[in-house]
Order: sequence, then C-alpha cells, then structure tokens
Amino acid sequence: MTPISATSLAETPCGTQIKISHVAGEVRQRLQELGLRPGMVVHVQHKTHGGGRLLSFAGTRVAVSAASAAAIWGDPIR
Repeated sequence: MTPISATSLAETPCGTQIKISHVAGEVRQRLQELGLRPGMVVHVQHKTHGGGRLLSFAGTRVAVSAASAAAIWGDPIR
C-alpha cells in the first residue's frame, strides 16, 4: 500500500530530491538490483523521451523506464 503523502517518480518534477518510501509491483526486485531501495534519497535529474527518469544517488546515475518511475513512490525532500 502506498502512503497518502507519497508521490510517484513519474509525477515528481526534475530537480527534486525524493526519499523512496515504497516500490510497487514486479519491478521491485530489478530496482533493488540497481540499488534503489526504500529509505534512499534520490535526485530526479531529467525526464527521458519515453517518459522515464534519470536518477542520481550515491555517486551513481541510473535511468528507469516510465513504468518503473510510476512504481517508485516517495516523499519529496524540502
């Protein structure tokens, strides 16, 4: 279940940092293999042409698809 205050990465504006609270669905294992886990803070850098997102965290940059971005939920860091 997704927390009420959370937003998906697909809806998060570029330039925002977000603390991951939940990863939904079948993409959970693949995202964990990439190092994306609940509790992490990621920076949403760019939106890709296909609607995905380019993320940076811990000195790493990772591109996720639009479907994956929609499955990652978190709280923006203000």
